[in-house]
Amino acid sequence: RQSNYLERVLDAYSILAAEAAEYNNYHQAYEWNKRYVELNDTLNNRQTIQALAAAQISSEAQERARRLRQLTEQHDEQVWHSRLLGGAVAVLTLALLVAVYLHRNLRRSRSALAANNRALEKASKELRGVAIFKDKLYAIVAHDLRGPVTAFAGVTNLIDSYIAHNDQAGLARLPALVRQASDSLNHLLDNVLNWAVSQTGELECRPAPLLVSELFAECQALYQTTAAASWQHITMAAPPGLRLLADRNMARTILRNLVGNALKFMPAGGHVHLEAAPDPDDFQMILLSCTDTGPGMSAATVNSLMSGPALPEPTVTPRATGLGLGLALSRAFVHRHGGTLVIQSRPGAGTNVTVSLPAAKG
Repeated sequence: RQSNYLERVLDAYSILAAEAAEYNNYHQAYEWNKRYVELNDTLNNRQTIQALAAAQISSEAQERARRLRQLTEQHDEQVWHSRLLGGAVAVLTLALLVAVYLHRNLRRSRSALAANNRALEKASKELRGVAIFKDKLYAIVAHDLRGPVTAFAGVTNLIDSYIAHNDQAGLARLPALVRQASDSLNHLLDNVLNWAVSQTGELECRPAPLLVSELFAECQALYQTTAAASWQHITMAAPPGLRLLADRNMARTILRNLVGNALKFMPAGGHVHLEAAPDPDDFQMILLSCTDTGPGMSAATVNSLMSGPALPEPTVTPRATGLGLGLALSRAFVHRHGGTLVIQSRPGAGTNVTVSLPAAKG
C-alpha cells in the first residue's frame, strides 16, 4: 500500500479472505472480501478512466489531423475561388462601368422625353380645359340670353297689339317691361365680364368696411322697377351699423345674383326678403339671406347646385335659367372672402339662400 501497488494489495485481500474462511472466521473473511471488492472496483474504475482518457486523446489527435486536412483543403479551395472571383470582379467591374455609362445616357434621354411628355400633357390638358370651359360658358350665355332677347321680342309684339287695340294702359307699361329686359341683359353681361376676369386672375379682391343696409338699399332700388312690373315685392331688414369687410363690387354682384334669380322664378305677386344678422356660431362672420316665395326646388336640385363644378352644365329646364353663371360666380366670390353659400329649399315652399361674409372689426 505504501508503494501504491494496489494490484498486490488486491491479491493480499484475496489471500487474507481465503485464510480467514479456512479457519472458519467468516466475519473477518467477509471484511477482507468487502475490501477486496471495493478496491477491485476502484482499480476497475481507474483503468476505465485511463482507457477513456487514452481513447479521448487518440480521438482528439485524429480530429486535429482531420481538421488540419480539412483546413488545408479549404485553403486551397479558397485560393482557387479567390483567383476565380478576382477574374469575375474584373469582368463585372468593366461591365458595370459600361452599364453605368449607358444607364446615364438612357436616363437623360428618358428624363428629357418625360419632361417633354409632361409639358405636352399639361398643354393638352389646359387646352381641353379651355375648350370645355369655353363651350360651357357659351352654352350658359346663350341659354341665359334667351330670356332678355325673348322679352325684347315680346315687347315688339305687345307694341303692335297695343297700337292695334289703342291700349294706352298697356303702352304705359311697356317702358317698365323694356327696362326689365334691359336690366336682365345688363346683369348677364356683368356676370360674364366678372367671370371672365376672375378666371384670368386679374380680378383683385379688395376688402373694405361696407354698410349692409346701404348694399341692401342699392340692390332693392336696382330691382324695384323689375319687381313692380310683375307685382312683386322686395323687402329688407338689416341692423343699423352692421358692416361687412368685403370687396364692394363682389358683394354687389353676390346680392344682385341672389335677388335676380329669386325674381326670375317667382310668380306675379311674390315676395323677396333680404335679411342680415351676425352669425351666432361665429361672431367674425355676418349672415346675408335672400328668401323668396317662389316654387322652390327639390333636394336633388339643391344638391346638384351645391356639389356641382365651378361652372355647372347648362340644361334646358326652366329652373336652370340664371342659376348657372350667376350662382357659380356668387359661390366663387363668397369663397374668395372665406365664406360659405347655403341653399335651403323645398318644392312649393320657396327658397332661402344664405351667404356668410367677414364682419368689419370695430
